[in-house]
Amino acid sequence: MQNIDFPSDFLEATQSDWEASALRALKGAALDALNTPIAGGLENKPLYQGRTDSAPLQLRESSRPWKIIQRSDHPVISEANARCWKTWKVGLTASSWFCLLLRVFLAVD
Repeated sequence: MQNIDFPSDFLEATQSDWEASALRALKGAALDALNTPIAGGLENKPLYQGRTDSAPLQLRESSRPWKIIQRSDHPVISEANARCWKTWKVGLTASSWFCLLLRVFLAVD
């Protein structure tokens, strides 16, 4: 398993530090410019703060490695297949069942 070395001050940064940095990068635009509209009138925001009123849930054993997952929904099957296998070659460790289905359907190795 690979360990990530963060700069010494990375974990000490606050949400205010992040907002100040984002505002500098946005060059005068509001932080709301980073929100992404999604279905149902909802928005994805660029930063979410963890809950402070409860302990985090341990959803996997700490000894198990993380999986990198990418969705592939390209409308052209051959292109979707090519993209799936290209990303697996560079480190994708899991994907939707769609990639496996393409592999079987197209009978490619």
